[in-house]
Formats: sequence, C-alpha cells, structure tokens
Amino acid sequence: MSGTSSLSWHVLLVLLVVDAVLIGLAVLYTRGVLTDPRFWVSKERGFGEMWQYAKYIASALILFRGARRGYGPTAVLWGVLFVGLFCEDAFTIHEQLGWRLAPRLHLPPFGSMQPHQLGEIVVAAVEAGGFLLLLGVLLRTATAASRRLSAVLLVGLATLGLFGVGVDAIHSVVASPQSTLDAVLGIAEDGGEMIAASLLLWIAWLWREPRAVVITAATSLDSTRAAH
Repeated sequence: MSGTSSLSWHVLLVLLVVDAVLIGLAVLYTRGVLTDPRFWVSKERGFGEMWQYAKYIASALILFRGARRGYGPTAVLWGVLFVGLFCEDAFTIHEQLGWRLAPRLHLPPFGSMQPHQLGEIVVAAVEAGGFLLLLGVLLRTATAASRRLSAVLLVGLATLGLFGVGVDAIHSVVASPQSTLDAVLGIAEDGGEMIAASLLLWIAWLWREPRAVVITAATSLDSTRAAH
C-alpha cells in the first residue's frame, strides 16, 4: 500500500507542477517577457486551455471505464459531465448561450458586469442544477463506492465552480479591462480552475476502481484509529 500511496502523490505532484509552470508562463506573458498569446491562461486553444482539455477528456475516460468496473450509471453521469466541461471550454458554449439568453431575459448590467456575463451565470446555474438533480436520483440506488466517489468529486467540482463562476463574477464586477487587477484576477480565475481540474483528474484516477474506494476509506479509518 505504501508504494501505491507514494505513486498517487507523485501523480498529483506532476499535475500540479504542470499547472504551476503554465501559470508562471502566464505571469511572464502579462509582464511582457513572453509575447506569444498562447501563454495566456484563458487564451482559446492556448497552452493552458489545451492542458485543461486533456484533463477533462482523461477524467471522462477514467470514469467511463470505472462505470464498467462496478460504479455503474453514477460514473457514466460523471463522465458525461467531464465531456460537457471539455465542450464548454473548447467550443465556448456557455459564452454563446449567455449572449443569446441576456436579451431574452432582459438581464441588466451589474457594475462592470455586462448582461451576457450575467447570462453565463444563469446558464452555469441551470447546468449545475440539472446535474445535481440527476446525480441525486442515481445516488438513491447507487453502491457505497459510487456514493463515496461522488462525494469526493463534488468537493472538486465545487472548487472548480468557485473559481469558474465565483471568481469570474468578482472579476467581471470589480476589474477594469486591461488593468493590473484584471490580469491578477484573470490568472486567479483560470489558474484556480486549472488546479481544480487537476484535483478532479487525480481523484478519478486514484479511485478508478470501486475496490480502490473501499481500500482508501478503510485506510483513512485505520489511520484515524491509530492516531487516537
């Protein structure tokens, strides 16, 4: 078990190191040291975005495989979520829906936040609500392993939402375009999303087998008892 645990932490470390390097390159870009716009964390088809795409697809594949290994429909739903996150980022779906939704709902501007940005928040809320509703239905008949996996993934998803929606909203309200605060909050938002996606991928990989969830839970319980 110690060898497996060591490997698990090494995987997480590699993911976070790549994140840190890409965030550092984005900082250098804002300071003019680097000139290629692909170094900016939120640049479409940029280096950071491509790294995000890879993590979402890898997470989806791991969870679809986990569904066949015993997690069942719950893992399928999580896999579909990660495919959705990939499509959201790759094809800017929520931005496009936000532009279309704003005039239909007559959304007003709020501070520096434009109506289409409020529309994006509405889209995110509807998507999150629909996913949680379906997850709740599936968890009623899910196995104990599926419930534990979902509980941990929900923590990672909440972290992703904190940066992707929460920090994004703050960014839109308080930061003027092209200002220093705009750059700082932009890096905080996209860098936070990057780290959250790495944590989600690590969780999916760590608990890729239903048996691994049971072992991890049992190991944590044993460690707690030993501490007392």
